[in-house]
Amino acid sequence: MPFCSNCGLQHKEGSKFCTSCGTKIEPNEETRTRVYESPTYYNHLESTEKSLQTLSKFLIILLYIMIARGAIELLWAIFKWKSYVASFEVGNFVSPMSSVLVLIFGSFFFVRYIWIYKVSKIYNEKYDDMEYAPLMAVVWFFIPILNLFMPFLVMKDLCKNNYIAKESCFWWYISYLLECIAFTLCIVTIEESPKAMAKASVFWTFTSIFSCYCFARIVSNICGKDIKKYGK
Repeated sequence: MPFCSNCGLQHKEGSKFCTSCGTKIEPNEETRTRVYESPTYYNHLESTEKSLQTLSKFLIILLYIMIARGAIELLWAIFKWKSYVASFEVGNFVSPMSSVLVLIFGSFFFVRYIWIYKVSKIYNEKYDDMEYAPLMAVVWFFIPILNLFMPFLVMKDLCKNNYIAKESCFWWYISYLLECIAFTLCIVTIEESPKAMAKASVFWTFTSIFSCYCFARIVSNICGKDIKKYGK
């Protein structure tokens, strides 16, 4: 597939002009080599790397906030079980669905998907063997049934050139599946007793902590090593 010789954007066969910068497409074998050697392309790499590094730091902060929140809730459940169960009673539901926590959860998921999109976009420009386009790398997380295994394939694709991140990816997927099961139990037990809801919430909180920790390792390893090398 041809690449723009000015900005490096990949296009479909038969494209005559770049949809990003308007440069005429030259579909020959030397185009991609010239792209990597052009100053414009390296300026693009440097800008992309800086924005991704900033986003990664913010995501890691959110991940550790999520871990801290989970740890506090687990300690509450361990040492003040009756009080914890009482928080799930009708009219007194203050555990994980308070407005502040909803904001934190929403911010985390939003930033996480933006991060996946940006890393996928960089890797699709860098490598020829990437299996998923940036947009689909995110979409797979939202398709029912398929989102039970496609996220693992997406993350595995992103981590395949980083041994440490690849190992964390496996454990993240295990925790991701457990987290999905735990969240489903939380939904199912809403109509049941506060005690059942509390038990489901403890299970979900534990899996969430493990999932966030594994994902933080993936982010730090990919953006701490691969992206820096890519920008040079």
